[in-house]
Amino acid sequence: MSVVSDDLLQEILFRLPHSKIVIQCGTVCKRWFSLVTSRSQGGLYFIRKFNHHRRLKRQQQQERKQVEEHLPYTLLMTSRYSSGGDDLQFSYCPYTPCNNFFSDKSKIIRHGKVSLLTTGGGHDGYLDFLPWPSWLIKSSFDDLLLIMPNRMEFCICNPLTRQWILLPWTRNFPDLHRIKYRVVVISRLHDSVLSKSSSVSVFSSETGQWTKSTLQFPETLYDWHATSVGNNGILYWALGDNQLKGIVALNAFKDGDDLEEERCRLICLPVEFAGGFGYGHSKRARLGVVRGRLRLAQVYFLNRSNSYVLKAWELVDDHRNASWDLVHHVRFKRSDKSMPLFLVALHPDDGDAVFLTSGNNGETKCQDLFQYKIGSDDVEPVCRGRYGSCVFPLVHPWWPTTIPSLPPSN
Repeated sequence: MSVVSDDLLQEILFRLPHSKIVIQCGTVCKRWFSLVTSRSQGGLYFIRKFNHHRRLKRQQQQERKQVEEHLPYTLLMTSRYSSGGDDLQFSYCPYTPCNNFFSDKSKIIRHGKVSLLTTGGGHDGYLDFLPWPSWLIKSSFDDLLLIMPNRMEFCICNPLTRQWILLPWTRNFPDLHRIKYRVVVISRLHDSVLSKSSSVSVFSSETGQWTKSTLQFPETLYDWHATSVGNNGILYWALGDNQLKGIVALNAFKDGDDLEEERCRLICLPVEFAGGFGYGHSKRARLGVVRGRLRLAQVYFLNRSNSYVLKAWELVDDHRNASWDLVHHVRFKRSDKSMPLFLVALHPDDGDAVFLTSGNNGETKCQDLFQYKIGSDDVEPVCRGRYGSCVFPLVHPWWPTTIPSLPPSN
């Protein structure tokens, strides 16, 4: 193998079936070890390429309609989202308890150290490695979480690897080994809830700095759902709380020098979207990313057929014209009709599954979490917890995302 170049050897290692086998190969010699674990060109680059190769393979399997395995996933269920009104400027709870549901595969990769459902908040659960006694979950992306431990700080963490990094507000540091991400903070420039002018602060991992700019949004910020969904460099917010009005799309990689219509725009709802409910986005519809594609799903009860209706759309967007493809339109019934069902999350790795919850049980003060699979006659119970209305899904890739540490400050 001494005549094989590093590039060719990496291509061979990329195609090994499991990350554990790659790690075992890293023990063969120092050269192989450096290719797999180096913090510079080899390490983080290798992890991204390893995962990218498997994503491409899964896309090919989907196109050929071949049977494929689902990735492990975790659901973090908290007491509330941050949304609407004054919460847009700052949404923080002094204590944020949560329940965590782990799929069977997720429990395996955590070496069986967790039960089906654990409760955590502060130092007694899934995020007990964080140094703060309380925090607020702001968003999730793949296997990473964006955490807000206090009014002025943001933290990115990987609960599986227990890595975390605190984002600086002002200090500079060099390029972080080509790991690129953006964190966006939006606040109103004026006290009026009808104002459309906002201050946008964007943190770039490439520069280690926050940049600020002013932006005219297509609608007032008061009626935004402040928990966003990120996909391919675009952040999406649902506009409207009691009644869903549209989807706001913000390109986090555009700055104040770009045209406003290139930075932020309003995407209309699908024509088949059913309105007129007393519970809009907060109870009846959800945005989510399913296998790298943005989806909008809606569940409501139809009295005339005595059944629930599930609709799901996939966004088709070339960054100029956006449209929706209807991927599901089915009806299902629930055998237990004592409590209504509300949509809380889309399955991050299964386009044929969604998660729903019932109302609080008057005696136990608990909520039941259910999964509905397309084609099933009824919902399937998943778990029970005290905090189930706000769900942040994590999907664990073939190799966990590595968060590089910051260099020491000067």
